[in-house]
Amino acid sequence: MPGKNIKKLCGKPLLQYAVEQAVESGVCGTVCVSTDNEDIAELARTLGAEVPFLRDPSYSEDHISAGAVALEMLSRFESELGRTFDDLCMLLTTCPLRSAEDIVESRRLYLDHPEADAVLSMTESSYPPAWMKTLDEDGLLVPFLPHMMALDRPELPGTLVCNGAVYWVGVKFFMEVDGDDDTGKIVPYMMPPERSVDIDTPFDWMIAELLLADG
Repeated sequence: MPGKNIKKLCGKPLLQYAVEQAVESGVCGTVCVSTDNEDIAELARTLGAEVPFLRDPSYSEDHISAGAVALEMLSRFESELGRTFDDLCMLLTTCPLRSAEDIVESRRLYLDHPEADAVLSMTESSYPPAWMKTLDEDGLLVPFLPHMMALDRPELPGTLVCNGAVYWVGVKFFMEVDGDDDTGKIVPYMMPPERSVDIDTPFDWMIAELLLADG
């Protein structure tokens, strides 16, 4: 969805939700927005976030991960501004239903588990992957996990889905793994489905709008 970060969702730009939540949480010492767009940068600054530089365009392609974008920002903070950080809290702008309390509580979980490398927000999968289908080379349906297809729901292992809302990680570790947010010992921070909408399509936008309007 091009331009979604400045598109208004229930009366305010999508970006505004993430910045306000970060500021309201009181646990994000430096709130910074990564963007290659000057209009978004200016909006972020008016909302109270730092945008000391525009993102390198090579980090704005669709195949570039959020972790790679965060790594680029951390590296430039150090090389260009001489500023370093102990911890990173990554908030995707596409998760407007996250709350400031989610940021606070996930940080508490992060601090309570010094043996872990990171905390990542998750929600329970709404449909068991074991019952899913895929297509074979002839375009015909085949079980995705054939050995589990006949199991009843109570027999299936619980599965979790990353909702993109919050990710806490130590900067030293994050840089050692080149911004790979799937690496290391990760503790899940569980969130309910109604706060786990990650906007990627117009349908996701509609769902988020309905939930926000409902309060």
